Amino acid sequence: MIGLIKNKISIVCILLLALPLNLLPGPKDNQIILIFSGDNNGLVESCNCPPEPWGGLAYRKTVIDSLKRSGQCDILADYGNFLSSYKQEKSDLLVGRIYSLIEYDVVNTGKNDFLYGIEFLRKLRDYNIPFISSNIITVFPESKNIKMKGKKVLFAGLCGKLKNIPGSKFTSPVSALRKILRKEKEYDCLVILSGLSEDENRNLVDKFPGKINIILGCGSEESIRGGYRYYKKVLFAVAGTEGRTLGKIEIKFRIKRDPEYDISFIPVPLNIEPDPDVEKLIKSE
Repeated sequence: MIGLIKNKISIVCILLLALPLNLLPGPKDNQIILIFSGDNNGLVESCNCPPEPWGGLAYRKTVIDSLKRSGQCDILADYGNFLSSYKQEKSDLLVGRIYSLIEYDVVNTGKNDFLYGIEFLRKLRDYNIPFISSNIITVFPESKNIKMKGKKVLFAGLCGKLKNIPGSKFTSPVSALRKILRKEKEYDCLVILSGLSEDENRNLVDKFPGKINIILGCGSEESIRGGYRYYKKVLFAVAGTEGRTLGKIEIKFRIKRDPEYDISFIPVPLNIEPDPDVEKLIKSE
């Protein structure tokens, strides 16, 4: 397994939360900023665990809202496993309600998220969570094409094989992506939100040379701080587990050339003000 490249932790982003908006860097027309999370694993509040006692959904929303206000978040994505790996229905329903408040643009459905079956996810969909599911055929869209700044960023969401999920049908990741690419022939950046293994992700890159730009949730060992690496010019990246950090990718588009990426990781610290709406929702449960 390729080791995680030593990552950059953007401690400076904590300081940005306190700066006046007119002092923060603004958006650029030739780039799109993608903020991403994943492997929340049903966490609502930080476990306050060493060595990095970060995380918690109320604090995550504070950080994300600050990034949005400052023009540092064009697209917000989650690559899946936002629910717990074991059944705790009341808590997981709360996670879904909070994800709705955070206002993600696209959320992949991972293995954890199918634990209760399709009906539970349908219930969460009522909170306007923008699920996609490319190879687990359900009621959700198989992809999402987000258009902004004259560019098209195409998202596909892939999951490993599941057993005995009523109301769903599994198709191979390769077949699912091939079907999407037959329909979506024009795009500027393809992002895979992945719940696949390392080998499966590499196989996708090998099967579709020059088609994939970024794979998030890259099947590596879990990372507290987040990490990234490249495989055949494709960026593989993970955010910090259980919301400890958010990933930030500045996708810089170039004429007749592949995009460039500037990636960093933003801590979700506990020494900032938690979002009051999320805090109120948590305390009401």
